[in-house]
Amino acid sequence: MKYFQFLIPLLLISVIGYADTEKRYIPKTRCCITDPQHYYFEDPEKIRSRFALYKSNGINTIRMEIDWASIERKEGDWNPSSEIKYLKIAEEFGFRVKLIMGVMMAPPAWYLDKNPEAMLVDQNGLRARNCMSYWYPDLKKIIDSKTKKICDDLKANNLWHIIDYVIPTFGPAGEPIYPHPWTLAYQVTEETFWGYDVNAHKDFRSHMKRKYKSVEKANKAWGTDFDSWDDVIVFQPKTYPGQYWNDMLVWYRDVKRKYINWQIDNTRKHIGDKIVLMYVPGTCYTEDHWNEAVRTGEGNVWIKLMADSKFLIDTAVEKDCWLQYTGVDNAPEVALLRKYIDDKGYTDLVMWGENAGALACAKDPVFLAETIIANRLYGLDYTHAHFALEDDGVTPNAIMPELRKAYRMINGYWYNIEMGSK
Repeated sequence: MKYFQFLIPLLLISVIGYADTEKRYIPKTRCCITDPQHYYFEDPEKIRSRFALYKSNGINTIRMEIDWASIERKEGDWNPSSEIKYLKIAEEFGFRVKLIMGVMMAPPAWYLDKNPEAMLVDQNGLRARNCMSYWYPDLKKIIDSKTKKICDDLKANNLWHIIDYVIPTFGPAGEPIYPHPWTLAYQVTEETFWGYDVNAHKDFRSHMKRKYKSVEKANKAWGTDFDSWDDVIVFQPKTYPGQYWNDMLVWYRDVKRKYINWQIDNTRKHIGDKIVLMYVPGTCYTEDHWNEAVRTGEGNVWIKLMADSKFLIDTAVEKDCWLQYTGVDNAPEVALLRKYIDDKGYTDLVMWGENAGALACAKDPVFLAETIIANRLYGLDYTHAHFALEDDGVTPNAIMPELRKAYRMINGYWYNIEMGSK
């Protein structure tokens, strides 16, 4: 019964393209590819050659990002010309677009230099330049203004109509996680906790004051002997395992949750009836991971990232968003997410599949398609296009025919279901 219920909204989407109850356009496309960002800046004819290849292989949707850092390289010099050129060519070819709204994840260097408190700081004092701090006082103001400006540019250039989805970026690489070494260009190899900037310390202290009222009560709960709240900060891992660390982890998780909720609402304010598409990270922490973190006063990589997939799924349902799982090469995790969705009865929830951005995760598109079909995901967003191309960026390599086969498998699967329902 759950399987049948899940199909009803998808059949409506596939057959007519609209959700009748809301009169809102719903995309019918299931075959997406994501270009590496440097492709946007290439010669227009090279882009056209690549797009022609994509069309011939069944691709109908392009995912691209407009990053604040790329379009305002100097303060006040706003220039999205390369991204606009790229999108106009996409329009020529009839592609639909998933737009990554790259503000949170792409602050310009000049802005961070001018506003150092906008940077996340980890337990070792490393400052992230690929993601703004959740505790930065001007965060919401800057996200709101730059998001509006990007949307206004697309509308002014008559490109808004080709956008089907807008992906709000919740953290580094757009994902709702704290920085991981791969998002920091491997400046470091150790995964760490973040939340050690001045404003984070203030916020933690404020949360603990609200919870415990007096420092004496906090001392009793934590087994500490702080003289005043001024002594309480976000301490280093392994300093105070137990209740203190549990309180820290709840705060560390919830500040990101609160921001995600705010940014979904703020994004929708600017995009109208476009679909808000939320990333779900490749692996999430479990209750056992949490309990072990509390016991040791530390945490594994998924706790440090605070990869919070069940919350994201619940939030997508609550706020009428679609999802994109970013690790569809991880078949066991896909199955766990599908089970959670089914067990919760989320029959209307729609989730794309995207492979992680590494060759090892991208070299077998047919396996990706099999995982998508087995778990009833919506379609495949292949990341990144260069894995299926030779070094010249236009000649298909041995992966491209397999990618074409993968798209055909997905389209064929849903076509057979649609035909069987008639």
